[in-house]
Amino acid sequence: MRTSTIVLVAGLVAIAGFALADALRGENHDTPAVSESESTTSRPAAPAFEGTLPPDLLTGRLVFTDSNCDLGVADLARAVVVHVRDVETNCALSAPVRSRRIAYGFGPLGRETLSYRVTDFSRPEQTQGVLRAQPGSIVWSHDGARVAWCSLAGRGYELEIGAGKRPLAFCPVAYTRKGEPVRSDGRRLLAGSRALIPPSPGRITAASIGVDRSLAVVLDGERIVVMQQGVRIAEIRIPTRVRNVVPTFSPDNCGAILLTPHRGQPPRVIVLDLCGGHDPVRHLPGLRAVWSPDGRWLAVAEERTIVFYPLDERGFPFRLPGTANQLVWQR
Repeated sequence: MRTSTIVLVAGLVAIAGFALADALRGENHDTPAVSESESTTSRPAAPAFEGTLPPDLLTGRLVFTDSNCDLGVADLARAVVVHVRDVETNCALSAPVRSRRIAYGFGPLGRETLSYRVTDFSRPEQTQGVLRAQPGSIVWSHDGARVAWCSLAGRGYELEIGAGKRPLAFCPVAYTRKGEPVRSDGRRLLAGSRALIPPSPGRITAASIGVDRSLAVVLDGERIVVMQQGVRIAEIRIPTRVRNVVPTFSPDNCGAILLTPHRGQPPRVIVLDLCGGHDPVRHLPGLRAVWSPDGRWLAVAEERTIVFYPLDERGFPFRLPGTANQLVWQR
């Protein structure tokens, strides 16, 4: 498949806290690549994409930790990348889609729990909370105002930004559109005492509530069911190699990403189309992957580059040179 390369400007920036300094201006070359240089006080003109790619084709911000666990932010519309050198992370990263908040890991890496610090790029000097969570247990409300997680002891907690932390009587699996934490009792999803779906024919091992209020559940780690207003609209069996792997659902729950376990084979990203219209299963090389906020693109971290794949396979992928240990894509 023919691949185009995004022409980007990367600034090596002097930063106090999270204050992002001016990025360095760049120019197009025959072989486009990200370049780094010393900080400068001049502001860059918006760099252009190679060829006929409109500058607003890729939008939002890609926040990532690189191979050295340094924090990076890519402004995709402006094609500018800034590396945040003065923030020490352990590479772990979590963030909501519709917010400027992030939770980045700090301290020792543990298999059972990780420590995260919550902050906001619009108020970078303020730590808005600290949480200690089981890996993979963090869930965010749709507006990014709340974050919930499960502790090592199996206790649930919720942090409301500006209002502090409170215990929950359960470990959350999702949030409703109104900001209510959701739990599973095995075969049902509950918000408070209200059942969100009828009792399922299998044990619920993961769940997602979409931006369109659709609901996706994983049953027994083997199949995915998608519902809209309580009506089942799709069901697909998970490929054997990635059964019991927790998927990352697209914003409208019409797609799911699963990462293959590392068992002596090259890592792959498996993309499932849950609503029809595309190939039902796609296999992509990569270590990590994330959906764009509009669900039209995938960002896949390979060993030395981040590849942006259009969901419409008639389009072409674009490459951002660099490494990403973890990545999130925000509006």
